Formats: sequence, C-alpha cells, structure tokens
Amino acid sequence: MNCVVFKLFVITLSFITLSFLYTLSMIGYFEKEWSEKVIFSEKNLSESKVKFVPEVLNSLENYGNMGEPVVLPLNLSDNVKNLIEDGWKRHSFNQFVSDLISVKRTIPDLRDPWCRRKSRYPIVSLPLTSIIICFYNEAWSVLLRTVHSVFNRSPDYLIKEVILVDDFSDMLHLAEST
Repeated sequence: MNCVVFKLFVITLSFITLSFLYTLSMIGYFEKEWSEKVIFSEKNLSESKVKFVPEVLNSLENYGNMGEPVVLPLNLSDNVKNLIEDGWKRHSFNQFVSDLISVKRTIPDLRDPWCRRKSRYPIVSLPLTSIIICFYNEAWSVLLRTVHSVFNRSPDYLIKEVILVDDFSDMLHLAEST
C-alpha cells in the first residue's frame, strides 16, 4: 500500500513540476513575443490622457489594435503605478491599459468563415434589432468601447435602438456620465 501511495506522490509531483516548467516557458515565450509589440511610454502620457476624457480615448490609435497587447515597462513612475493598482482594485483588470486603448480600435474578425459569408442571410430580410447593454460599476473606457463597437461593427439599418441599463452602479464616474 505504501508503495502505491509513494508512486502516486511521485507522479503528482512530476506533473506539478512539468506544469510549472511549462508555465515558465510560456512566460518566456510571451515576453519574447510581446517585446516586439507596442510598448507604452510615459513620454507619450500627457496630463489630459490621465483624465481619460472621450476626446483622448477617441484619438489613441496605437494601443490594442487587432487585439495586440500593450506592454508596460518595469520602470513606471509612482503616479502610473498608483493608477494601475487603483484600476486593479476597482475592476480586477488593468484599467490603466484599458484607458489607453482607443474606442475605435480595430479587432480581428474571429467568426467562423461560414458566419462571415454575406450570402448566408438576405440582410434586407433581417428584423430591426434592439441592443441592450447591462452594466454595473463598469470602467468608463470599457463601456465606451462596447458602445462604439456596436455602432462600428453593425449595419446601422439593422439597429433600432441601443439601450444602456445601469444596474444600480455606485461608482461616481458612472453617476456623473449617465
């Protein structure tokens, strides 16, 4: 019995070790791949971009296009580190990077080729659509990007209305903007 338990322990330990080594190799892979991508520079960050007003979100062209990652350098200022930490606390994702991505960013079309075929449905026979976006304490940049994505990627003659439903958010930026 002890021999069986020991073998199971060794197999489990081997699996954990291999998983850990694989994870380390993937981290190295991503660092190698991402090192050639757009890297954020604080030199490009003016005070107006820290406020993340819609005009600024509209004008940012490079970050996040086609789903490319935004790579932050390790030597960020304390101000930017605080912004990143605050975004993680409030939204559980890097809101700072999200705020750098344009509302007009391009994204790859990941639909199956069958779904992309325009002849699949006669578009004129499709009914008007109401689009309902429910949100609760959402980051402003994410909400704006969602709404812009609906308008930029949907035929306007199919959209009857876009309804934003705030599910009782208590964050001030949403109370002021809605």
